[in-house]
Parts: sequence; structure tokens; C-alpha cells
Amino acid sequence: MLNSKLKNLKEEIQSFEKELLKKIESDLENLNIEVNVIELKRGHGIPKNVKSYEVHYLNKCLILNGTNKGITFKVKSKSCYEIEISEEFHTKLSLLVRKRQCISKMENKLDLLKNLLLEEMNKGNI
Repeated sequence: MLNSKLKNLKEEIQSFEKELLKKIESDLENLNIEVNVIELKRGHGIPKNVKSYEVHYLNKCLILNGTNKGITFKVKSKSCYEIEISEEFHTKLSLLVRKRQCISKMENKLDLLKNLLLEEMNKGNI
């Protein structure tokens, strides 16, 4: 009886986590949603390739811990809550976050280049 209850709860949790992951993916892939990606500092002795991120969007925060593959999802609303998500989704979410971070960096660089070029054109240097 206990084993079947545990199995049912585990299956139900996995199902809800998958649905939550779909929603998080959809939000991160939506370029109309402003996403702020913060790369967290590594602790002493942590390899350079191990990265942790804190991602803020809408009223949500996603924390991806590169050291232990932990995932924490927070919603900041009237009933603020925080939940840990199974680490099996860490790689997929990390890739999405890195893509959003890359897009943001490239957009910033493009804006800088446009401004620089416009400034040079106004000076008559080009």
C-alpha cells in the first residue's frame, strides 16, 4: 500500500514538473518577454565550465545551480512560493538560458555598433 502510494505521488509530481517545464520553456523562448540573466559567481575551487544562473522574468525567478544541478523556481506574487524542480531538467533549461543570454549580449553589441556608426556618420568621418 505504501509503495503504490509513493509510486503514484512520484508519477503525479513528474507529470506536473513536465507541465511546469513546458511553461518555463515557453516563457524563455518568447522574445517578447524581457528576461534578465545573471551569471552567478563561482565558489572557490569550482571549475570554469560549471556555471550557475539566476533568471528573472515576469514575476518569476529561476535559479540553476551548476554545482549540484539544482533548480529552484520562485514566483513573486501575493502568495509567493518557491519549489525545487528535478535536476533531470537542468541541462535543457541551462541551454535555453545560455541562448537568451547570448541573444541579449548580441542585441547589446548591435545597439552599440549602430550608435557608434551613427555617431561617426554625424561627425562626417564616414
